[in-house]
Amino acid sequence: PSVQRDFLFVEAFTEALFRSIQPEVKDVTLNIASGSYTALGDLIAIIERITGKAAVVNQREVRAIDTRVVELDTSRTESVLDWKARVQIDVGVEKTVAWLRSLTPN
Repeated sequence: PSVQRDFLFVEAFTEALFRSIQPEVKDVTLNIASGSYTALGDLIAIIERITGKAAVVNQREVRAIDTRVVELDTSRTESVLDWKARVQIDVGVEKTVAWLRSLTPN
């Protein structure tokens, strides 16, 4: 089974970070995350669909120190910052791929 992680698009992160450094936000620990998780296998499939290329996947045995699921509770962040991640994973990947393509020639 694929491990699952909480992925967050960089624009969403920077918006939350900016809100968190405002003077009225003090002495509070916040989880800045999407609040949901995606299996790495699903992420690979999304990347393959968007890029039109097959990924070369090198699967390794799960190590004892690996956490199978990482999903952060963002309820305090949503309340304190009046913020919630709104970029879905496929949209974030599409934007990232478009940006990367803009940096390199075909």
